[in-house]
Amino acid sequence: MCSLLMVFVLSGCIGDKFTPSKQTLVSKVDGRICFTVLQPGDYSLSYFYLFERGRRDSAQQPDIAGYRTDNGLLLCMAEDITSSSENDYVAQFGLMTQTRRKPIRNFSVAFKAYNTGVISVPLQRNEITYYIGRGY
Repeated sequence: MCSLLMVFVLSGCIGDKFTPSKQTLVSKVDGRICFTVLQPGDYSLSYFYLFERGRRDSAQQPDIAGYRTDNGLLLCMAEDITSSSENDYVAQFGLMTQTRRKPIRNFSVAFKAYNTGVISVPLQRNEITYYIGRGY
C-alpha cells in the first residue's frame, strides 16, 4: 500500500507526461541574437539562461527584449554577450501564461555565433530539458 502511494506521488497527476523542451529558431536581427517562438498565444517570457556548451555552471541571464509579430514572439538579447571565438552556445528559456491549466513551454536551442550571424547546431542529449506536465 505504501509503495503504491509513493509511485502515485512521484508520477504526478493523472494525465501528466514527461515532455522534452521544444526547439526554436535563432537568428541575428540588427546585430542582436534573437529567438523566434511561433504561435506563442498569450505566453510571455518566464526565464532565460545562456551558457557556453559544456559550461552550464557559467549560465548567464541576459536582458531580453520581447517583440510580438503577426504569428510569433521574437526574443532578442539586449546586448551580444557571446564572444566572437566561434564557441557553441546553448539557450534555454521558458514561457508561461496567466491562464490556469496551461503548462510552461520550455525551449532549448544550441547555436554558433559569428560576427556576421548565427547558425543552429544540434543539441546534445544533456542540453534538452524535460518537464512533467500535461500537453494541453
